[in-house]
Amino acid sequence: MQNKSIGYYLRAIIKRWYIVLILTVVCAGVGFFLGKKSYQPEYKASTDVLTYHPGSSSLKKVTIANVKGEKVTRYVAQRKADLEMMPTYQSLVTSDLILDGLVKKISIGNITTTSDLRSHVTVKAIDGTLAMTIEASATTAGDAVKIANSTATAYKENASSIMNVGQVEILKKATVNEVSQNANNSKKYMLLGIFVGLYLGSMIAILLNSQNKVNK
Repeated sequence: MQNKSIGYYLRAIIKRWYIVLILTVVCAGVGFFLGKKSYQPEYKASTDVLTYHPGSSSLKKVTIANVKGEKVTRYVAQRKADLEMMPTYQSLVTSDLILDGLVKKISIGNITTTSDLRSHVTVKAIDGTLAMTIEASATTAGDAVKIANSTATAYKENASSIMNVGQVEILKKATVNEVSQNANNSKKYMLLGIFVGLYLGSMIAILLNSQNKVNK
């Protein structure tokens, strides 16, 4: 085929255009399917919990702006000891003592171990307060909300029996606050499939044409 002209190759491709078309459509379809299958959005839901010892050190409400610039109410405690314990409370939320009994209760297919569940949960302290944000991630909005609410509830129900955390209050139910911006690769894979199909179809058409010439 090295001595053939470009016109020869074009005529061979045009003569068997249906082979090129079929392979292009098939490869484009396969590419679109693979791209769509690989796309998995990630949802994040969060809830806030407050940990404090009620008593002479009263709690007071303050209004602050969150990262989005929205005004929200937080609780600030005067008790220094509780503030110093916040890193410990954070660690307790995602400890085996809290999460071990929660794995079976939440019944989410891809979460079967405590480690699986822990990888979906993040705990952040809200600076200057006794509040923590429990954030959960999942491939569906419902699962993200379920994990966040269930983790907060498990912490509230079990923390006091594990250590002297005082009182735990869940300040709000979890809501979805973020969806990952992972690109849908369907179009990219489909375009790649078109190029592959055009190339394979053209090569097969040229080979078949050459074979016929030899046979004659």
